[in-house]
Amino acid sequence: DAKNMEINIIPFKAMVGKYRIIIYLENESQEYNESNALEFEIDRTYYKVELDDASTIKPKVIYQGKSDAIYDRDGADGNYIFTTTYNEDDLSDYSIKVLKNVTLVKEITDLKTTKDNDKITSTFALTDLEPGEYKVALCINGLPYAWKTITVNKYIPVTSAKIYINYQELKDTGTYNVGDKLNIRYDYEPQNATNPNLTFTVDDKKIAEVNGSFIIFSSVGTTTLKLSNDDITVEKTISTRQLLSSSKYDIRRNGTKIIYVNTMNFLSLTKNEFMSNLTGVVSGYKILDTHNKDITNTTQNIGTGMTFVNGNEQFKIAVIGDTNGSGTINLGDVAHILQYIRHKVSVSDEATLLAMRVRKDNSITLGDVSKLFQFYRRKTSSI
Repeated sequence: DAKNMEINIIPFKAMVGKYRIIIYLENESQEYNESNALEFEIDRTYYKVELDDASTIKPKVIYQGKSDAIYDRDGADGNYIFTTTYNEDDLSDYSIKVLKNVTLVKEITDLKTTKDNDKITSTFALTDLEPGEYKVALCINGLPYAWKTITVNKYIPVTSAKIYINYQELKDTGTYNVGDKLNIRYDYEPQNATNPNLTFTVDDKKIAEVNGSFIIFSSVGTTTLKLSNDDITVEKTISTRQLLSSSKYDIRRNGTKIIYVNTMNFLSLTKNEFMSNLTGVVSGYKILDTHNKDITNTTQNIGTGMTFVNGNEQFKIAVIGDTNGSGTINLGDVAHILQYIRHKVSVSDEATLLAMRVRKDNSITLGDVSKLFQFYRRKTSSI
């Protein structure tokens, strides 16, 4: 059968002279078939070339501290320092040939070559090489004399990444409170990506800034959070709002979050008055009753045990004196405290216990019963 055969001839150690190459192929009868002849001539002198130990081929970009890893996407920079018995002054006689096995892959003739006494330095760039092992040969008049062997690795890009703030994945948008300092991290795919190092940036650093593994929210506004490297850029919108606060009520965030209305001048607290004393309320806030039913648009009064939902924060409401959560201070609340003192009822809810402490003391006694009764009878103007 006919066969196609490819022969690569690198005659850098051959003597000057004429050569004739013939291929002999043994057939099934153990006879030899003779190919046509390839004739060529070597008319250049073989010179001695020695690469200095300081000669290097270094990757253009270093990933994960791997200073010797060369990748197909970026390539490498070569710096050959050598001495030679070749004594011609024309520095353009030097070139680089890149060989894979014995196949010529690339030839570089535009070297930057300088000569200092006996030492010659040539610098060059290696680009557009497929993954594999290569010999990078220094040539004189096109013939290779000395080389270094390199391995080119396949660059694997990051194709997707997810951002997590406070251990929850950030979708397209996220809203946070001014003053929050939350954990921020990312995941990426594929896991064997060459460069898994991505960087967080925030368009408006007055609103938020990433510091190490934390993101700090500083002022109210909306900006773009970016996660990127040379492979990919992920953009998310983040907004900040003023943390819920009040100059009149005690807003507690340690343990159970509670809005503690610790002063009452009237027997009931209207919704309008309650809302007027809160700062940092977001649009879409909700008021839930003790059964978590949305009563935002129906309730007239605010009572103990209700829940105020402000964005991603939820607060139990404690209204001093309103111990049974009716929204109005009445004899039922007085009786409720008395029954608790006499162990007729059990109360463990923190908001209700705060409402029972009419004297604002850690213990709940008959003094609280008496003070609340006096307030109900309007014998005292406030509690």
